[in-house]
Amino acid sequence: TYDERLMLKSGQTMSFYVMMNDKILRYNDTNNFGQVYSSTDHLMFYEGTGVGDWWGGEGGEYLYRPRTWNGSIRYEVIQSLGSNEGLDKPEKEPDKETDRKPDREADKGDVTTCSKEITTPYTSDTGSFGNMFDVQTKSKAITITSMSLYTNITINITYEIYTKRGSFRGLGLDSWQLLASGSVIGAGSGVGTHIPSKHFLQHRDRNNSMTTIPPNTIQGFYVTFTTNDMNHDQTSMSEGEIMISNDDIDVLVGVGVPDYPAGATLSGPREWRGQIKYIIHESCESAF
Repeated sequence: TYDERLMLKSGQTMSFYVMMNDKILRYNDTNNFGQVYSSTDHLMFYEGTGVGDWWGGEGGEYLYRPRTWNGSIRYEVIQSLGSNEGLDKPEKEPDKETDRKPDREADKGDVTTCSKEITTPYTSDTGSFGNMFDVQTKSKAITITSMSLYTNITINITYEIYTKRGSFRGLGLDSWQLLASGSVIGAGSGVGTHIPSKHFLQHRDRNNSMTTIPPNTIQGFYVTFTTNDMNHDQTSMSEGEIMISNDDIDVLVGVGVPDYPAGATLSGPREWRGQIKYIIHESCESAF
């Protein structure tokens, strides 16, 4: 784990070279060197180069491009850079725990919230256009801020995310409310393709009535690409069983959607693959 602080200013481009002593570092082949293949609200990652020997060998004969790096970067956003005061010695050192590191933030009006997430394994033995599944909250209300979806491709892909109160089973497609839609660059195999929170903000209603899920509530989700590129897993569990869980929510086994837009035929049971980022409306200290 890299614990030193490295500051990037707004608009700055910085290069990284990561390596291991043995040839076990995994990355993806791709087709668009220098193009964005993954992004968040704050960072963009560009397709780069695979290194087949120490520093690429003499004359760079062991440099292979284009390639996409697979990994994660943890970072903090500095809201104001009026001076350098506080950058070398932040008021609070980063949490050394790697399992659960909730953010601490406050909304307008000094409403305290705690940012959290739940992530499925990024495995897949089948795929289709999309998935339908249910999320069930526990004792706390949550507000969804963003999601990640799973696809093997590393080119531009168009997605749509819908939700409705109650299980995805039952009412017709006209009961779904659009949460987010747009296009992103697929991150490829083994990692999630992040849907930025600003895409969700475009579709929020005035009271956030569908992004906020009350306590002890089941809410259905329909996530889809416009192409047959959504990864998920077949399962021996039954539809509606708990697939993955944390202190705040259960994600339940759902179904695959073999058409776009969704038709009458659904395939299942299926385990959705992705991540849900959300906030609970209390401090992180009291959340644990």
